[in-house]
Order: sequence, then C-alpha cells, then structure tokens
Amino acid sequence: MAYVAAPDNSVSLSGTFGGFLANLRKSVTDAMTFHRTLTELQALSARELDDLGLTGSDLRRVAHDSVYGA
Repeated sequence: MAYVAAPDNSVSLSGTFGGFLANLRKSVTDAMTFHRTLTELQALSARELDDLGLTGSDLRRVAHDSVYGA
C-alpha cells in the first residue's frame, strides 16, 4: 500500500490575526513617530532650518524619509 504525504497548506486563523495585529501595531507606531518628528522639525527656527539646509516645505519629506525610508 502506498501513502502520499501532502503538504499542509492550511493557514491558521490565529497566525493570520497575529500578523494583522503586528502590522497594525507597526503602522500606528510609524505614524506616531512621523508626527512627532514633524512636530519637532516644525519647532525649529528659520535660522536653524537654514543651518540644516532645509526650508519649511522640506519638513514633511524629511520626516517621512526618516520614518519610512527614502
């Protein structure tokens, strides 16, 4: 008699839900970090921004790149 071992392709609900929660947690953490970074950049004076080679219109891009990568 022959037996065939078939791979188990089932996906556990707890594994899927756990992955969803991990992704959600990371998204919320990243969003909070982005907003904190942006707020800190916006608190800089025009002189400090000039010293960094930035303008006010650069701040969102810089904050986004620092959190999510370029």
